[in-house]
Amino acid sequence: NCGLNAVLSLGADDVLAVGGSDLGAVTLHWDGSAWTSTLIPGVDTLYALNQAADGSIWAAGIEVARDQSDTRGTLFHWDGSIWQRYALPPLTGGVYALSVMPGGQIVLGGDFTALGSNLAWEPITTSIAGYGWIVDIEIDLQGTVWALTHSGNLFRLEISH
Repeated sequence: NCGLNAVLSLGADDVLAVGGSDLGAVTLHWDGSAWTSTLIPGVDTLYALNQAADGSIWAAGIEVARDQSDTRGTLFHWDGSIWQRYALPPLTGGVYALSVMPGGQIVLGGDFTALGSNLAWEPITTSIAGYGWIVDIEIDLQGTVWALTHSGNLFRLEISH
């Protein structure tokens, strides 16, 4: 029993999809002839998938405390053979969107917004909070970061490079 939330095409015979299942977060990989699935331990659902300019793959999602008392964002990096977990700031809430800037900085959005450079994180203060969580983050060709909230509002994020 699985639900998918994001897909990333790396080529005609190389597609990734991520989501959640009864057993936790799952990634699916299409190699041109068959799908293979991998469970990601310690995380409930993955919502976002992005490829950096260097070809590396990042996925983000949410981990729910077993007693349902808290949620926490999660971030993973694919090194070609395993998904490696990276630490995030101690902010409550899930990550539903991520994008990698041309310089390698990672922008996370969801119940909070954060910018990571060399995996040192800082919150991005925005007026988005009143409009709900971020569901998508895109970076245009000029390097402008755009965030879409679940309520349909679009914001330009001011990020210092």
